[in-house]
Amino acid sequence: MTKYAFYEHEIDSIGVTNIAPVDTNYIEIEDHINPNDLYLKDGLIKVRPTCPGEYYSFNTVPESWVDDSLARLPEIKSKALRFVDEECSKIRSLYVTSISGQEMIYTMKRDEAVAYLNDSNPILSNYPWISAEIGVTADTAYEVAQVYINMSAMFTQALVALENIRLGTVYTINSATEKTGVDTALDNFSTGLSTLWRDTYKILGIKMTEDKVDFCC
Repeated sequence: MTKYAFYEHEIDSIGVTNIAPVDTNYIEIEDHINPNDLYLKDGLIKVRPTCPGEYYSFNTVPESWVDDSLARLPEIKSKALRFVDEECSKIRSLYVTSISGQEMIYTMKRDEAVAYLNDSNPILSNYPWISAEIGVTADTAYEVAQVYINMSAMFTQALVALENIRLGTVYTINSATEKTGVDTALDNFSTGLSTLWRDTYKILGIKMTEDKVDFCC
């Protein structure tokens, strides 16, 4: 469909229409172009070249895009930090459940397992969590206790690794003096988190999907 861009002197604005205007300055434009893609230069309506990136503004004097990333660095950092927190929360939520009291249960199970394994003559009735999961989590009380200990260790290791990645990325982003530094920090963050996703799914026995591995790439 043919479109036309025209300049409205009364309101100093460029408009777009499907009908050729009469008695006004206009040009024919491609269908995908909208008013934001247009500018006025020496009385002529022109189409801006393709914007090279998110943090650019168009300067009509040299008729070129200007990199504003340095001036907008605080905004860029803020957006990057929100992204880091949101992505870390996705992994953390698999370990730290939103179910009320669940973390306390995990702690009680771990403590009970430690006590059981250190007990030279354990009486099963003294270990209700382990007793309840015999035949479910594992075949014997000893094996259930060992599962509790192993899972606790793996959870701790994974969450420590996650926090190290998060804190390192946050520090690098806050220390960046230009956008490229923020971009590099996010690239490294994405690589580290992809590995952690794989480890998390393996630990929790969840089937890995390709989109989850590549969520940040």
